[in-house]
Amino acid sequence: MKEFFVILATFAFVACGGSKTQKDNVSVQDVDSIRTSLVDSADSTENNTFHVQEDTLKQLNAFASFTETQPESVKELIAGFRFGRSVKQNVDHAYHLPRLECDQFRLDLDSISYCATTGKSLFYEDKLYAFNVYITWRYHGLEDWADLTKADFDSLATYFKSVYGSDSNKYMYTEADTADILSFSTHHWRKKNLYFRLYWIPENIEGANVIGMEFINGPVYRKALIEQEKRLSPR
Repeated sequence: MKEFFVILATFAFVACGGSKTQKDNVSVQDVDSIRTSLVDSADSTENNTFHVQEDTLKQLNAFASFTETQPESVKELIAGFRFGRSVKQNVDHAYHLPRLECDQFRLDLDSISYCATTGKSLFYEDKLYAFNVYITWRYHGLEDWADLTKADFDSLATYFKSVYGSDSNKYMYTEADTADILSFSTHHWRKKNLYFRLYWIPENIEGANVIGMEFINGPVYRKALIEQEKRLSPR
């Protein structure tokens, strides 16, 4: 098991495909995927990975792992989603969000409207502990969806810094990134039990940029990991 606390490397967006919610409590692949996005790669821009120095990964792991020892006091996430909901509750909430088209819903942040879709959701004992949201376009009306730009990403980074980093800059960590395809860094925040990541995905399969957001409940993530390790250990 790798010790680096790093997140999903891949993103698949399928128009009109709907967002699938994972009902399994935990699986080997899911637990590992939460720690495997900043994996060393031989200049592989096709799957959006890039080289990161080992000491940077260790710092990020220590930074994020701090959340695993904190009480579960932060539960509210975004657009009314929250840690601790059951699979059914999570699906019901997503269903009642203001729909725009297919699996897209309207997400209002800092007086700006976006089109967004949910990604993988992980549950432990039928309680949500890891959640992904993808912003796909800036929304100005039913016939006016604008492509995302670096200005949108920077604006969201500033917004989330005010939400999660107001107490101290120690709640924010930005890793140095060396790939040309990623011209700006991924942002990481922690606040009590919450680990949050904001990152840029350039030109997905539909030719549009995407902004990813990932929320992880640290102490429940640790419980899921320990349970998985027990299952894998020889008897």
